[in-house]
Amino acid sequence: MRDVSKGFLATFSFLFTASAVMAQGVISGTVVDETDNGPLPGASVVVEGTQTGTMTDSNGRFRLRTDRDSGALTIGFVGYDTQRVRFSTSGGTTYVGLIALHPLAVALKEVVVVGHGVIDMADERKTPVAVSTVTAVQMQEASANASFPTLLAETPSIYVNGGGGGQGDAQIYVRGFDQVNTAVLVNGQPVNGMEDGKVYWSNWSGIRDVASSVQVQRGLGASKLAISSVGGSINIVTKATEKKEGGSLRYDMGNDELQKMTASYSSGLNERGWGFSTLISRVQGDGYFDGTRFKSFAYFLSVGYKPSAEHQFNFMIFGDAQQHDQNFTQPIGTLLKYGRKHNGNYGYWNGRYLTERRNFYNKPVANFNWDWNIDKNFSLSNVLYASWGRGGGTGPYGAYALRDAETGLKDWDATVERNRKIAPTAISGRDYIIGDKKSHAYLLRSSINCHDWYGLLSSLNYGDANWSINGGVDLRAYTGYHFRAVKDFLGLDAWRESTAARPDGFYVFQTYKSNAFDTRVRATDRINYDYKEQINYGGLFGQAEYSNGVFSAFVQAAGSNQSYARWDYANYLTPDAQKSDRLDHWGYDLKGGLNLKLASPHSVFANVGYYSRQPFQDNLFLNYRNDVNPLAKNEKISGMELGYRFKSRYFRAHANLYNTTWEDRTITKWSHLDQRVQSADGSIKKTEVLTNQSGIGQTHRGAEFDFRAYPRRGLSLNGFFSYGHWKYDKNVQSQTFDADLKPVKLVDKQDEVISDNILYLKGKKAPNAAQLSLGMGLDYNIFKGLHALANWRYYGKLYADYSPSDFLGADHRDKAQIELPDYNLLDAALYYDFHLEGGKSLRLQFNVDNVWDASYFSKMSDNNPVGTTDKEAVTTYKGIDVSNRVYWGLGRTWSAGLSLRF
Repeated sequence: MRDVSKGFLATFSFLFTASAVMAQGVISGTVVDETDNGPLPGASVVVEGTQTGTMTDSNGRFRLRTDRDSGALTIGFVGYDTQRVRFSTSGGTTYVGLIALHPLAVALKEVVVVGHGVIDMADERKTPVAVSTVTAVQMQEASANASFPTLLAETPSIYVNGGGGGQGDAQIYVRGFDQVNTAVLVNGQPVNGMEDGKVYWSNWSGIRDVASSVQVQRGLGASKLAISSVGGSINIVTKATEKKEGGSLRYDMGNDELQKMTASYSSGLNERGWGFSTLISRVQGDGYFDGTRFKSFAYFLSVGYKPSAEHQFNFMIFGDAQQHDQNFTQPIGTLLKYGRKHNGNYGYWNGRYLTERRNFYNKPVANFNWDWNIDKNFSLSNVLYASWGRGGGTGPYGAYALRDAETGLKDWDATVERNRKIAPTAISGRDYIIGDKKSHAYLLRSSINCHDWYGLLSSLNYGDANWSINGGVDLRAYTGYHFRAVKDFLGLDAWRESTAARPDGFYVFQTYKSNAFDTRVRATDRINYDYKEQINYGGLFGQAEYSNGVFSAFVQAAGSNQSYARWDYANYLTPDAQKSDRLDHWGYDLKGGLNLKLASPHSVFANVGYYSRQPFQDNLFLNYRNDVNPLAKNEKISGMELGYRFKSRYFRAHANLYNTTWEDRTITKWSHLDQRVQSADGSIKKTEVLTNQSGIGQTHRGAEFDFRAYPRRGLSLNGFFSYGHWKYDKNVQSQTFDADLKPVKLVDKQDEVISDNILYLKGKKAPNAAQLSLGMGLDYNIFKGLHALANWRYYGKLYADYSPSDFLGADHRDKAQIELPDYNLLDAALYYDFHLEGGKSLRLQFNVDNVWDASYFSKMSDNNPVGTTDKEAVTTYKGIDVSNRVYWGLGRTWSAGLSLRF
């Protein structure tokens, strides 16, 4: 009987278990990023009220069993809002479809997409380019210390140097080309300065808080505009109007008194189609390097209106009012003596901090967008934009400030005392201490650089199953204003100035505390220079692409005309003489490419292009006067690239080969080191110098590789490798001017004039960017809510820049170029997310950059050989003569943040 009972119980248990298993249902689905529908591997999927759960695979897919007939799934992923999805199953398989998670960024999420037809993202074209994308989530995961350029450092052929550590002074190099020759676009509109192509990231410090994505297109890129970028393009797409009400608060703190506060709010889109989003951010700190204090206030407002499915409108204004103190390259010996954080640009006057070099600027950018979906094939996108830049920078004028030998800082007290010893001048019965350039007096000046820029982009787009065709117009009108004014007399009562327009001289008694909001200076008080520049630009562009799912090909063409004129009020007396001749230069670019999908998961592509790029305004006129530079002409750029892509469930990889040639390049650049020169009167002096180098030729070729792998749930690995061979192809002519923009001749150590004006660059390596780089990254979801990141990077084959006299003259024909020591960096971060009731969430975040506190040079400005220094106790460092000027890289930095989303 006992055996029968055991058998009965065993049978009952078996049947119960079997029926329970048979009653279990299967739920499947796919979890994606709402912004681009990209899969989210490692997302957690849990049946509410149970311990039943799973994680998505590398394609964002999941599959789990449950014994519940109905209920809800909770789907979460680090950096994204949690979603709740209902399900109903009766022992069968239920597919809940695509589940789109919203990025959990401190910034805003759009529903009104601005200027869609003029924003050239690579994923909108079937024929690929070499591209890397940084998402809003990645930008929010970065350290609060990180400037915008450093967010792009983990991609092939990208090199970022910190520019002395001043907030926003970092510089980006793409395939060895600096950011002057890399097109930067925000919502499709050009950002590079119309006069010189420069980009000042200090004016865009808040862009990481309002950007939805950033795409770096290396090489030819996908832009339709006639921007003729050499290295590539950086496409920044900002958020617009969020579709639901919500907001966020965030506070960050870090090393060297860093504090950052950010707040955002979105009204959501109401029933009538209206909505707005806004963000403000305040950041300040002392800076990692001494004397690099900074503060800024970023602001953003977007107002959207979507009256129908066919039309949508958006107005946006964004800006960042900032000031930051700067640090320049310094001799290695100076930094070894005073410490690698030393900055010789500041000191104390009567115990009060005072810097010689402060940048201040406010550049609000506004645009109005209208997108019209005409029918299922045609659409029209229009963007009307404007920017108004106001600001400048401070610096020395006259003689130079005295320095305290013990601290290496500016000795402002001694400098003021020297000024006060100048013999007084009687004017109208009263004595004044008046400085001028002959009396060895010194003052602080402000260089004011303002602009008004207006533009229109319009694109008509056609698309069907196989064809994508678009064309449009690009119009720009730019006026720049440049002059100098006295900021602080430093013990003087006035300054006597003389210009070509006022050769008898005049007195300036007024100082101007210029800042990012007020740059007004009376015309009669302007010193050194005073001029206006005007540039008008008109361009047409078009692109056609064919795709049949296996093969795609595109061709793109653009042409433009730029007209240039300047008005010089300091060097010319009469209105007719003050206005230059108007110059016109035509330019164009042609690009084409094809892509072939091989047996899955392989594809290959090839692109070619040729640019004829107009010279910058600053290269067209000599010596900052109305004299036309006869050597300036269109620069010629040609590029070729081959690419391979592999995409499977657990591994994705890209490989590229490229070759870019650049002819007839003109460079105008300042050297902040005092150079010995001979003036027109034969006297020898030390001064800052400006050089104009014409006819430069370069060839940049190389290979790139990057990958992302998903070896297990919750873990992703990424890496990159790039190798370049970037060099100058020819020797060039060079002209030299002093700090007052007067022609001078460089002299050697024996004060002999270097009569040969040839700059012997042939065979020299392109400087300032590492030609060898590689990196590895790890992204690991340790357990629910806890997330860890680590990124390691290595840089080699980094070559020194050249000072004006390094390779000038036949005696320097064979002078060697210095290769800087290799270095590597490790960054790490840890995050914990709390999901609160009502859809709220809280994040704790901790970042450490340069974990090992590596000591390295990110840039060197000279090529002085070993033996140049022979009178110091230490003459070399890491095999380099200590007279060479360098940027010492940032050491270990940290930040901690707390953010609330509601």
